Amino acid sequence: MQFGVMLPHRWLYAAGNTIADFASEAEALGYTSLWVTDHIIVPSYRTERGHIFYEALTTLAYVSSLAPRCRLGVAVLALPPRNAVLVAKQVATLDALSQGRVLLGVGTGWIEEELRYLGAAWQQRGPMLDEAIQVLRALWSDEGANSFAGRYTTFRGYPKSKYCANIRQSRMLPYFHRGLPHGCPNSQTISDRPNRRTMGRLAAAAASSQARWTPA
Repeated sequence: MQFGVMLPHRWLYAAGNTIADFASEAEALGYTSLWVTDHIIVPSYRTERGHIFYEALTTLAYVSSLAPRCRLGVAVLALPPRNAVLVAKQVATLDALSQGRVLLGVGTGWIEEELRYLGAAWQQRGPMLDEAIQVLRALWSDEGANSFAGRYTTFRGYPKSKYCANIRQSRMLPYFHRGLPHGCPNSQTISDRPNRRTMGRLAAAAASSQARWTPA
């Protein structure tokens, strides 16, 4: 059994030296993965989120050489408010430079104001996530991709040998998604098929009656 730990990259205690010391100590204690969560902006009334929130991928890049044996996980990166092509490049670069240690969890985002501030339509966050996953898979495939035509992302004519160099050199990343809760708008677009485009699902929360352990 392996254990990972969340880095202190948010809340009152978030600071560069704290994150660095925490990462080094976690690896020394035998933890096998370091994790971050994700928000780009947080409404002021969401005081439980903390007033400091370091960006997820940048934080992992910061600790990647400080804990060279730990895997680097995101639980989870909200894709609808982000440019999927840029995310593909950033994550593939991090994975290549860390020698294949990235574990990427993706989701829709769950704070409505955050998505709206960043230009993502709240009611379309499910289909936006679906399409963004398609973009990631296309760019990370062995063949690479120099064109894509979707509803939210469209590009064509990119030279594979230049733009997609880092992406094409990286193996297909292990990544997971967190679906929308049932009953939410567009929930059926992603919640019922975790294995169609991803390796599995990251659990958000569960009641004790729902918790169960299944031997591998």
